[in-house]
Amino acid sequence: MLGAAWGPWALAEPARMRHQWGALEPHVRAGALTPLVGSVHPLDDVAAALQVLDLRRATGKVVLVL
Repeated sequence: MLGAAWGPWALAEPARMRHQWGALEPHVRAGALTPLVGSVHPLDDVAAALQVLDLRRATGKVVLVL
């Protein structure tokens, strides 16, 4: 998978989005779900983080640390 356009889908399907988040929320609050983190960058290096996204090299979440 090279990417997902969640924004347009969520706007077109707000009831389904609420239903899905309602099902996920208890698991998130319990700490049962762990996101896949592909890379972590300090905020000062936001250019490198954006480059990872731009070049489509992200293999998980690209995280900026404050």
